[in-house]
Amino acid sequence: DENLKELLLVALQQLEHENLIHSWHDRMILPGQHWDRIINKHLNAADVILFLVSQDFLRSTYCRDIEVKKALKREAAKQAYVIPIILSHCDWKKGPFARLLALPRDGKPLAQKGTPDAQLLKYTIEQIRLALLNHWSHSKDSSHDDLVGATIESRSEVASAAAKKTSETPQEELLYPTS
Repeated sequence: DENLKELLLVALQQLEHENLIHSWHDRMILPGQHWDRIINKHLNAADVILFLVSQDFLRSTYCRDIEVKKALKREAAKQAYVIPIILSHCDWKKGPFARLLALPRDGKPLAQKGTPDAQLLKYTIEQIRLALLNHWSHSKDSSHDDLVGATIESRSEVASAAAKKTSETPQEELLYPTS
């Protein structure tokens, strides 16, 4: 699952080059920082939240009981837009987010027998781009007109996109891992 997450983060770099997002994920949390506070802060600020769904994601108590519940609560309140991305075969259709349209198309996993499907990955990135643009164009906050970026966040297999102006992005969000 970690390899699929990394592959998706690399593919999302195209959206970063287009100034639609600024990447951030849990591996960027520095030693000594309160990871739960940082993740909570990013989940609360996110406009678009990507669930990177796999067996590990579904098994994770933290993802299920904290992150998914918070994200779906924000989605129900129209404070965030949630997109499940099915990384690998798993029983996701019985989860609390099964009512949401998942990516890739028809909820097929990005990886078949452990091998990522390049066409499905490309399709998924294109659909995320469309969802971001659509979400922001329908946002009740007109300040999104001068939007220059978003933050992609992840904890385990959860990722979030938070629309922010680059000048407002805290330095900790701009850190990139060296490995």
